[in-house]
Order: sequence, then C-alpha cells, then structure tokens
Amino acid sequence: MKVYTGTDMVEVSRIKEAILNSKESFLNKVFTKQEQEYCNSKKAHMYESYAARFAVKEAVSKAFGTGIGGEVGLLDVEVMNGDRGKPILILHGKALDLYNSLNIVSSDISISHTNENAIAFVVMVGK
Repeated sequence: MKVYTGTDMVEVSRIKEAILNSKESFLNKVFTKQEQEYCNSKKAHMYESYAARFAVKEAVSKAFGTGIGGEVGLLDVEVMNGDRGKPILILHGKALDLYNSLNIVSSDISISHTNENAIAFVVMVGK
C-alpha cells in the first residue's frame, strides 16, 4: 500500500483580491462552474469557500508530487459536497489519468477556514 498526502494553506484575502480584480477570468481558469455555483451560494462566506477549494487543488498537486501546471491543471481538480456536506474530490483529465496510473483506490479531503485563512488536507491510498 502507498499513501499520498498533501496539504496547503491559502490567505482568503489573496483569493478575494484575485476574484475582484479579474472577475470571471480568474474564476473560469481556476474553478469549475459547479464549484462557482456552490461558492457563490455561500454569500457571506463566498471567498472563504473559494480559498478552501483553491487549497484543495494545491494539496492534490502536492500529493501527486507534480505541483500545478503540466501534469495537473487547476480545472482537473474539483471539490463538491456530498449529501451531508462532506467535501468530495472529483478528478478530471490529466489528474484522473495520474490517479489511475498510480493505482490509487481511494481518496479523502478535509478543508477548513477562518475569515483569514483556508486549509486543505488530502490523503490518497494506492495499491
């Protein structure tokens, strides 16, 4: 068994500034439409939700050992919520290909935030 882990912490103000300065271009380069719908629904905590999802994307790239870029793109990593609110990792494109090539059989993520910071932790277990 092989365990892959990654963690990342993001300043909420950094993500908020990027969103306010570039509007939809930043959002569309970083977050899927479903992620945008979820975060926008959070009204008062919208920016914290965006920051937490950004942290997940970085944490996943760290678990893979690739960083964001050539092998794993920001839109290849998506965070949705299950029926009970638990965040669920959904991979697309190159991230999904890498997940499968590493024989990973399960993954779990945890995210949290304050008004100032968001943190994410990912664990993936391979054969």
